[in-house]
Amino acid sequence: MAKYLESLIKSDTRFDIIGENNNELTKKLYEEIENDGRIHVVTASVRTPKGEEIFFIRIAMVNIFTDEEICDYAFKVIVEVTNKLSVNQ
Repeated sequence: MAKYLESLIKSDTRFDIIGENNNELTKKLYEEIENDGRIHVVTASVRTPKGEEIFFIRIAMVNIFTDEEICDYAFKVIVEVTNKLSVNQ
């Protein structure tokens, strides 16, 4: 299911699978997803060899009952929250 969700994320050019980043925008998106309350995501960050911090949002696919419908729902929520965030920018 993680690969399926990854394919959904890659289908929308507004999202990256840890690539070039905008940490502040990613942090704001995380806050808005959490405030929305329909799904739960977690965050993490790493430092590149150059010392740059990359902040990212993680979705854990650990439940054996997670299926495409659940992935579709999570992605739908992320897109809706991103759309609201984009309008308010």
